[in-house]
Amino acid sequence: MAHLAQPASLTQKLQLKYRRLTMLRIPHELREEVPEAVTVIHGLIATDHAFARLAADYDEVNRAIYRIESGEEPTIDERLEELKRQRLKLKDELAGVLAKAM
Repeated sequence: MAHLAQPASLTQKLQLKYRRLTMLRIPHELREEVPEAVTVIHGLIATDHAFARLAADYDEVNRAIYRIESGEEPTIDERLEELKRQRLKLKDELAGVLAKAM
């Protein structure tokens, strides 16, 4: 009788998904945009809820742009431009907080 593989636990599934995401090179990731502030960014994410929310929003918008630009998710040009404006606004807000923290 063939051995059936046990389904992966939720933790294992999340770890696998995280590994796949970190293997992708998505342009404009926050750590790439301000590499000199990576340590400060990690500290603020851990201690400042508002900054953590901004960083999460930036990542979400940036990844939506990536999906559109890579052809994974179709959309209209106006939607892509709106997302790019959102990303720039979030980046400016994050840069303001980082400037004060550094």
